Amino acid sequence: MKKAAFILILCLATTATFAQKKSKVDRGNKKSENAIEYLVIRCIEQSGREMPRVGEEEMRDPRYQEKMTLMMFEEVNYRFNVLGDIRQIGSEVAENVERSSTPSEALTAAGNDGWELESSYAIIQNGVLVHYYNLARER
Repeated sequence: MKKAAFILILCLATTATFAQKKSKVDRGNKKSENAIEYLVIRCIEQSGREMPRVGEEEMRDPRYQEKMTLMMFEEVNYRFNVLGDIRQIGSEVAENVERSSTPSEALTAAGNDGWELESSYAIIQNGVLVHYYNLARER
């Protein structure tokens, strides 16, 4: 009889402990989901010049190789857009991001307002390289 009572008390105590932990975790997750804002910055990379298509004979010419090398190191221009509701994000942050000339400047401008980089990826759309930066911050 004493063993049965002891096992019953032990089971009830264990169940109560797990129930408390589960309810705390559930409440914490609901609270954190509502307290996070998200922002997406789109960066369109624009090259100075298109690379011409050439044959094998031209590629062997040292003068042409030098010209191609210089073309590869030309300056690249970036155009930034903030995707999302500007009223929630803040117009000042959006203006600073869109005025940036490099991706690091754009991310720094957003970081100064509390945004943190979550992920990024790049895709090619219609022959244009487009970068997407996903940022988040706590409200």
